[in-house]
Parts: sequence; C-alpha cells; structure tokens
Amino acid sequence: MRITYEPVQRPAATSRPDSRNLITDRYRIQRAVGNLAMQSAPIMPLKTRRGKAESTLKEKYGVVAVRKGTYDEQWKETKCKLPLESWEEWEPADDAVFWRRLVESFDDFAKSFGGAAPSVQEIVFFKVKWRFVGGVLSKQSERIGDFGAGRLALYQSIENGSDPLPIARSNKANEYDTPPASSSGIEGQKPGSPIDAPSEGISINRHILHELGHALDDARGPALIGEKIDTERNEWNLAAGWYGASLYDSGVESVRDAISTSKQPPIEYQITPQNWNHPRWIEQPMTHYALTAAHEDFAESVMAYIVSRSLLRSRSPRRHQFIESHKELWIPLLRTTTEK
Repeated sequence: MRITYEPVQRPAATSRPDSRNLITDRYRIQRAVGNLAMQSAPIMPLKTRRGKAESTLKEKYGVVAVRKGTYDEQWKETKCKLPLESWEEWEPADDAVFWRRLVESFDDFAKSFGGAAPSVQEIVFFKVKWRFVGGVLSKQSERIGDFGAGRLALYQSIENGSDPLPIARSNKANEYDTPPASSSGIEGQKPGSPIDAPSEGISINRHILHELGHALDDARGPALIGEKIDTERNEWNLAAGWYGASLYDSGVESVRDAISTSKQPPIEYQITPQNWNHPRWIEQPMTHYALTAAHEDFAESVMAYIVSRSLLRSRSPRRHQFIESHKELWIPLLRTTTEK
C-alpha cells in the first residue's frame, strides 16, 4: 500500500546568515588580497643559463668578472685606433648552450688535475680579434680566444668554429673504426687517421680547454722562474720534438739526441703542416694547429689529455708522459676549486 505524506510546513527563515556563504565570501576576499599582493610584488625571473654559469664560475673557480669587452680595450691592445663604424660588441645570448659548455670545461679541467684549475680573473667577450702589424690593421675572424695576465678573451667565432681531432693513431695499414661523422679539407690529414667532426658543443669545450692549457702554461711562468722554467720548457721541447720554430719526430732517438745537444735534427724527420698526420711518425702531433708553435702544441696536448687521454697516449706517448710526470708539480700552481 502506497502511503502519501503531506509536506510539513516549516517556519519562515530567520535573518541568520548561511555559513556556506560566509566561507565563500571569505575565500573571495583572500583571493582578491592575494592577487593584489602578487601584482605589487616584483616577479623574480628564472635564472638563465648565463646566470647559473656566472654563479658557478665566481663561487667555485674564483672568476671575478664575466663581461663584454669595450672598444677602448681593443684600441689599447692593438695600439691602433680602430674604425669605430666597423667595431661591434658581442657576447653569447643568455640562454645559449655556450654557458653550460663553459662551466663544463672548467669542471673537466679540474677533474683531470686533482680538483684544481687555472686562475682566471676575467672572462671577456669580443666580436672579433683585431691585429695591427707592419702598419696594416686587420680582423682575425677565425681567432677563437686568447689568454694572458689572468684574462680569458673569447671571440664570436667560438660559437661556430669546429675543433676536430684524429679518431686514432695513424697506422700504415690504414685500418680505422668508422667515425659517426668526419671532417675533410684539413691540410695534411691524408694519409692518416680520419678526423672527427665534433658538434658545436664539443668544439666549444675543446676550444676553452685549449685556452685553459695556455692558462696552465701561464701559471708555470711566474712560479718556475729562471733556470727551473728554462729546464721545464727544454724538457717539453725534447718530449714533443721542438727545435726552434720547427717540429721533429721525437720518437726517433737521433732527433732527441740532436735536440738535447742544441743541434739541428735530421731533416727527414721534420713534421710539417703538409704531413703532420702521416703514419710514418712515431710521435704524432694531435692536430694541424699544434704545429703553429711549441706553446700551441702544449695547449693542444693539454686539451687532448683532458678530453681523450687514451688518444693522446696512443698518438703522442711522449707528450702524454710529460704531462703525467709534471702534473703533480703543477697542481699547487693552480686554484683549488671551492664548492658553496
């Protein structure tokens, strides 16, 4: 049996407010106040790649300044008034991959040298290197960087300049693993090991490590004054095969004998830009650029020691041994990294 209920008549509502309305109104007020506070407070941007890199370089490696170079600086360096209409300033974009690679280069150096890295006071950026020689002013558009007196100068070409390395020791059988990508058109690369084609990021890393190699060389100078620095530089020349401005195969005993007695080595063992990668050499230089001068060879060898120690040991065992045997003497001349 269905039962029907009549609705119950309730008394009229009193003036007491609904608690749910109170909660809703309170939320609306809080939200309005919060929005007002957000509008009035400064918006803190996320830290850029540059910001993170600068913090690390300053706190961990003691870099004092990272900045754009000025017209006046380059004018003083070249000792010639530069054409103002041709001069441009430059620095990497704040979000460029360059900043990560810059820090990684310092980190890689420190990992290879007992937690120490060269003292770099400033990192300064210029559009291009200017040079004034013999009354002629010119741009060195392919120049990547310079180091001297605690200042690392880097030029825009670092963002697109390739820095290839051989993939192996050059051998007479001409048998090599196939690299993912290879470079061509490098003077003296054939016959010999294929040359890799590094990515932009890897090239930046190699370029900066090369400059830090110069910074290491720079640190040795003031510390090893007089006879000590002369002895060490002579040891490097003997290990690498430098006699004056020419390079010879230091893997050959007669070459070492000649250099150690300040005599001209046999000409048949001279290594030139046209044959630097030839498999007939026992002590093979790491790059074509290494033949520029003994100090450039040193910087290239330090770079190779850090990025591929086994490759340096395979191609240039005497250069590798020189770095290995002197490393502990150099570490006290460097700056121990500081973690904060």
